[in-house]
Amino acid sequence: MEQLERDVAEAVGMLKDNYRHAERIYINRKAAQLLLARIYLTRGKWALAEQAAEDILESPLYEFENDINEVFHKSGKHILWQLKPERSGNPVSDATYFYFSGRAPHLYALTQDLVASFDDNDLRRQAWIAEVAFNDNLWFRPYKYKNRENNTDEYFIVFRLEEVYFIMAEALAKQNRFDEALPYLNATRERAGLNAATLSGEEFIKELLAEKRREFFTESGHRFIDLKRWGRLNELSALKPNWEEYKQVWPLPQSELLLNPNLNPQNKGY
Repeated sequence: MEQLERDVAEAVGMLKDNYRHAERIYINRKAAQLLLARIYLTRGKWALAEQAAEDILESPLYEFENDINEVFHKSGKHILWQLKPERSGNPVSDATYFYFSGRAPHLYALTQDLVASFDDNDLRRQAWIAEVAFNDNLWFRPYKYKNRENNTDEYFIVFRLEEVYFIMAEALAKQNRFDEALPYLNATRERAGLNAATLSGEEFIKELLAEKRREFFTESGHRFIDLKRWGRLNELSALKPNWEEYKQVWPLPQSELLLNPNLNPQNKGY
């Protein structure tokens, strides 16, 4: 992690704030800063994570998106970095990867536990989750990206400003500055039509993790990384009977071990 931090910090110093392309499909300095802020959180450098996030939030390049239905459109000023489909009109991968209709899911569906975590009035529950009825069962699938064909207004969003709000909330909470952290936690809650939370201590942390789960479900493994950072991955055993603690880290690729024996031993459990 130390080398990773040095590399990303060096990239921050080399990149410019201005985007090479108006559609924000190339990394700029602020996108690299977001990645660096993630690393700071992972390494417990709360003040540095706060500083990196604050620098992004102060940039005139970005604005919080207040319309829940516009979050996954490519033109938003809340987007730090996104990936363009390979061909014009193609859907983003998530629009087809999670899709199923008129049948049981052949790959993935949202868990009942996740769906139940949304308040009935949560606009994200209404706009970002689709219901699929089949054989007297009700399934749920992600519906953040909606264009499965003739796509003209969706790119795959890698970094969005909402994550910076959560980074600020976590960094401030880790410094016991809960009153300062609350507005960053409440930004996505209030956009979703929920009341602002007034919490501190462990209750704040609990809601922070729950709210980020509701905001970033099915987006680039946020939930797994968050639980790992907080030392709570073993909570997955309640949802995944086959979960074992060694799965917190992935195996080292056998091809790399053959090329470089100094990487041995293999990670425990593999």
